[in-house]
Amino acid sequence: MRGVHSQIRTRGQGELEVGNAGVFQPENTGDVRRVQNHIGFYPTAAAIKAFAKELLKFRTAKGSIQFPLEKPLPLALIRKITAFRVRASLEQDRKWRT
Repeated sequence: MRGVHSQIRTRGQGELEVGNAGVFQPENTGDVRRVQNHIGFYPTAAAIKAFAKELLKFRTAKGSIQFPLEKPLPLALIRKITAFRVRASLEQDRKWRT
């Protein structure tokens, strides 16, 4: 999953902490955490809302998605969500620079 982030981000820096990995741009593009029964992906509430139909198969909360450990990760969906967050982050960065 961390590799998916690395492929998509344009200028972010990958950071790994105990228990989680995140890809950071001017803004966070999504944290990843392995928990006992699932992998948690935290791409923000806006991303969850934007991909609500595609996320119906998974447990979600306001800003998180749970991917069960026993099933393959939906890498195509993760790529789309990460790309969405990168675009949103860059757009937010542009607003502050003008």
